[in-house]
Order: sequence, then structure tokens, then C-alpha cells
Amino acid sequence: MRRRPLLVAMIGVIAMTIVPLMPGQALAQTARAATRSPEIRQVQQALKAKGQDPGPIDGALGPRTRAALKAYQKAEKLPETGEVEAETLARLGLPSGKLRPSPARVRDVQQALTDLGLDPGPIDGQMGPRTRAALQKYAAPPAPSPASAIVERFTAEFGRPQSP
Repeated sequence: MRRRPLLVAMIGVIAMTIVPLMPGQALAQTARAATRSPEIRQVQQALKAKGQDPGPIDGALGPRTRAALKAYQKAEKLPETGEVEAETLARLGLPSGKLRPSPARVRDVQQALTDLGLDPGPIDGQMGPRTRAALQKYAAPPAPSPASAIVERFTAEFGRPQSP
């Protein structure tokens, strides 16, 4: 099962704004690049407006943005995760429904699930019910605990998939 670590890394990229990945400089650089998005830019702008210092408003969920998130979460008496979560977004006045994994990230995970013999449905970049079921099947015991945590938090954060 040499591909299982690859799948865990891909799932981690999808859930980057939800669950931090394993330490490592190369992985951290990849993660920062993968998390550049307009939604993170909005989070950074909102944090700055609330008196926090997220660093440059660049759409990257880097260490300064995470530190600003933790500081804001502490001030708001929220769990200090340093992650972009629904309650934090609500307190910042931002919609949580916009945080969706990119189609490219979903396709990568769908391909990895297919390679493992799981059935995520078509490799179309849509987080549909078959993809979610394949992720849950992958995360079922004896899957590594980081994958289970990612699936649980992903489901809690994004809810049920929407039909195209």
C-alpha cells in the first residue's frame, strides 16, 4: 500500500484550511502554495479590519495568517485552532459556504481513491456523494487517524454536496 501516504497528503491538501498537515518544510511550502485563494484573502482582510496582523494580503494560509486566526479566536473565546472554520468565519462576518475545495484538488483525490480501488465516481472535480462515500470508506478503520479527522472535519465544515 505505497499509495496510501500519497492519498493522505492529497486529502490533506483538500482540507488544508481545516486540518493542518504533518510538519516538514517541503510539505509546508506545498501547502501554502495550495491554499492561495480569494476566500483566504477575504479572511486576511477581515482579520486586519478586526485589528489582527495576518501578514501580506496574498490569499495564502501561512504562519502569520494562522497566528492572526489564533489570536482572533482567542479574543472571541473560540477554540484556538489557527484554522479557517465556520464559527470563525461567522464572527468575522464572512460566509462559510464559499470555502470549497478547488475542482483540481478534488480530481486529484478522486484519482488517488480510484488508484486505491475505491469508487469515487467520475473523476470530474465535483465533491459528490460517491466521492464522499469513497473518502469515508478510506477513512474507516484501519485508516490512519489524520485521514479520519480530515473526513470528519471536512463533512462538518462543508456539509452535504450540492448537485451541479
